[in-house]
Amino acid sequence: MSTEHQQYSLANQAAAIQVYALERGFEIVRTYSDSGKSGVVLKRRKALRDLLEDVVKGNAGYKVILVYDVSRWGRFQDTDEAAHYEFICKAAGVRVHYCAESFANDDTMPSMIMKMLKRTMAGEYSRELGVKCREGLRRIARMGFSTGSKVYGFQRMQVSSNREPKCILQPGQRKNEPGDRVILVPGPSGEVCCVREIFRMFVEENKMPTEIARVLRQQGIPYPGIQRTQWYACAVNRVLHNPKYAGHAVYGMQTERLRTRRVTTPRESWIVTPGAWEAIIPPEQFDRAKERFQNQTFFKTDEQILDDLRKVLKERGELTQCLIKSDKTLPSMQTYVGRFGSLSEALARIGYRRARVHALETRRRIRQLRDELLDQIIAACPGRVTLVQPNRHLKPTLRVLDTLRLSVYLCRFVGSPSGRAHWRRVQAATTEHLPLSLVVRLNHQNDGVLDHFVVPTPKRFTSADFSDSWLKAGRRLLAFPDLPDIVEEVHRSSANRK
Repeated sequence: MSTEHQQYSLANQAAAIQVYALERGFEIVRTYSDSGKSGVVLKRRKALRDLLEDVVKGNAGYKVILVYDVSRWGRFQDTDEAAHYEFICKAAGVRVHYCAESFANDDTMPSMIMKMLKRTMAGEYSRELGVKCREGLRRIARMGFSTGSKVYGFQRMQVSSNREPKCILQPGQRKNEPGDRVILVPGPSGEVCCVREIFRMFVEENKMPTEIARVLRQQGIPYPGIQRTQWYACAVNRVLHNPKYAGHAVYGMQTERLRTRRVTTPRESWIVTPGAWEAIIPPEQFDRAKERFQNQTFFKTDEQILDDLRKVLKERGELTQCLIKSDKTLPSMQTYVGRFGSLSEALARIGYRRARVHALETRRRIRQLRDELLDQIIAACPGRVTLVQPNRHLKPTLRVLDTLRLSVYLCRFVGSPSGRAHWRRVQAATTEHLPLSLVVRLNHQNDGVLDHFVVPTPKRFTSADFSDSWLKAGRRLLAFPDLPDIVEEVHRSSANRK
């Protein structure tokens, strides 16, 4: 059943299934029930997932599954999904019986057509019900009532249809009269003061959400979240954008139709009813905050953001990461990453290139070469060489024959004033010093690989050339399939020298 209000639904289903079982001589040995769970998606149906897992793994201990009707698998919008779960059971040798259907599930043509029709009807029922509920909520929002859950700084109050107060609803509590409605009233004084302070710092002190969150953390004001206990920029941003604090009833700020991914809807599609309840902050102050947001980066196009960079470059003569972070007229680093991929790309678009920008591009290109190289090595030595990388911040290593570990160093060509060829190791974070290393030297353009060496890892090294003795102590790798054998050979030679 989908809601707790359907308190007799499971009992009715169980009774019908029991009668069906007695008539056919079945013994019910286990029951799977999803109480108060929507049938639109599988991920919240723990009992159904347990049933499928038991059947697939052969731990069922029963030969038949009794289901009340076809819709109990779920009201999926893709009718093939319910058919897929039934097929899984049938393929595992466990037949499915529908106790309340007028047809037998015997794989005949009429049975298959009826099941397909019933699955389509079940999905359509959820879709139509969602449309009706959405329209009902829109109508309630236009009347100035709350349609959502608790909002920080407010409490939910149950009122009659003519707004006569009845009682304060606790978190998670529902109104007990269908004809009653819910409005918001100012909540605990600490939360109300926090909301007012957030708007004051934003409007009067021109602090951004990141700075406001830092101040709230320093003051020890707790954040009412489940996964987080401290204020952060996005939480402050949501408060500043919420018209409910100005006393406006709002519906449609986000949508999550039929349990799909939640998305934020355009402001033009919101239903806003001013003066629906007592405001925590003056509407004029909310309008000032809204006006300030409209002048912020969120509402600017990519070209406007680049124009701001050009303006600062003209005034300062250079652009650095520290300068950009300290300039209040420019957005945060995350904005450049989200809009352009990186700060370097944004600077390149305005025609500004520094040595550091070139270095960043070189490291990014070398990192891509390293990943491609590792993929080629693993593909050439299936089962003999595996990749070890705890997280993306640590340098990857190779495990050879399940016994030996191998560091991987890429060395970029840097040249030398004397004309002698030199390569410099690309720095990378690592967790340990491994005895063996795969040293990869890049060509003079640093856009391809020159050669590979398996060598004992020196305690310290920053550059290398063809005459280095530690390169000669190892073996040159000419073909990737030979890597395991060469690693074993270098390992034995290194152990003998010790």
